[in-house]
Amino acid sequence: MLRSPLICSASLLLALVSGPSPGIAMTQEPNFDPGHSLLRRVAEAYARLPGYADEGTMTLSFALAGEETAQTLEKPFAFARPNRLAVAQEPAAFYLNGQEQISALTGLYLIAEAPEALSTTVLARDPAAAYIFGGITGIPSMTLFRLLASEDPYEAILQGVERLEREPERTIDGIECRSLKIVPEAGPVVRLLIDPQSYLLRRIEVVPAPQELPEDLTVKEISWSPGTISTQVPPDDRFVYSPPEDARRVESLAALMAGPDGTEPGANLKGNPVPGVTMNLLAPDGALEPLTRDDLAGKVVVIDAWTTWFEPSVSELEALATVIDHFADHPDADRLLVVSLSLDKPAPAEDAPEDAEAPPSDEQINEVRTLVEQFLDSKEFRLDRPPMARVALDPDGQTAEALGIEAIPMLILIDAGGVVREVLVASPPQKVLELVPTIEALLDAEGPDSATPSGN
Repeated sequence: MLRSPLICSASLLLALVSGPSPGIAMTQEPNFDPGHSLLRRVAEAYARLPGYADEGTMTLSFALAGEETAQTLEKPFAFARPNRLAVAQEPAAFYLNGQEQISALTGLYLIAEAPEALSTTVLARDPAAAYIFGGITGIPSMTLFRLLASEDPYEAILQGVERLEREPERTIDGIECRSLKIVPEAGPVVRLLIDPQSYLLRRIEVVPAPQELPEDLTVKEISWSPGTISTQVPPDDRFVYSPPEDARRVESLAALMAGPDGTEPGANLKGNPVPGVTMNLLAPDGALEPLTRDDLAGKVVVIDAWTTWFEPSVSELEALATVIDHFADHPDADRLLVVSLSLDKPAPAEDAPEDAEAPPSDEQINEVRTLVEQFLDSKEFRLDRPPMARVALDPDGQTAEALGIEAIPMLILIDAGGVVREVLVASPPQKVLELVPTIEALLDAEGPDSATPSGN
């Protein structure tokens, strides 16, 4: 999701999302060199644990525009198989107690039914978990989560990794730890400092490349330490969330993601004419076909914004494909348009000047197109079925800006008169499927008000 609360002095670091590299995860071939052998020992050690708890802390030290800042943030972590988790980092907390999922963020909290199983998709779909596990400062927590909760922790750590390197041993808290450097295909280098007896992590260091940071930001240290570790199942009260007295309970993810003024993502769209926008549809022979608001006249339109690198997009696109299937033979299918809008952006050219306003080149747009097409093919999604269903690109971000898209996945339903009727933000796939009767009712609607878009 794109919107995040940036409210502490380390917010710039929290906002620098390294996340999954924008590409299709590849499975590594077995490798038995010393780095891989050490990682296997670490993965096996965590896989054997019945439970885990620590009193972790993050250390952040950086200089922004020449002004140095250092912080130590509490980040305790608790886990019990199969689906209990408790992790916090002010101003967020994320708890799973087996029955309920509690997400807390900036004085708001949401209680929902707990998922049957833990996964990175569960974390990515929740704004509180995304705040804790996302960005550069979330890499240590995500590393720990993958080691504890993945079916194959070794393979989970290797996703998007270019190579592993053994480094000289280092002393951490009086322990001569083994050092393993993880070099990704994209994003910061991660260094694991490993206890040679237990093979548990005593320290994680994150080292972003200077070119990944704004010009006026210099990172001196991003590190995590677990403090005291328990490898037993934590007591039940470790997974109990006690909201502060001034906290307010909300009833939806969108409400939890509300900005400082209380405005939910997409709230300004619903009930209003769709903004003037141009979308670039995939067309044959590598071309892009512009689609303007005038082209939407008289049509019921679904726009679903997503990216290849954000896991919750997969389940949303699956639901969207089911909706497309449902209307494929509908008598009014010619009055329905479903647009799958990829917000993937091209990687900056290595020799390009640092100009944020420079539009992407044709070569960069083709790279994004290839990425999107390969992703959809790998998932066997049939989302490009003209004339009713189309796939669109937004490599320069102008479509997302025009539509006010602040979070992903985000779905917008527009009636034949050009008025936004529904906005779904980070909703479960079932909510997408439940739009079918609403779409049918909009297609059945008749009258002059449904003929042309209104507004500026």
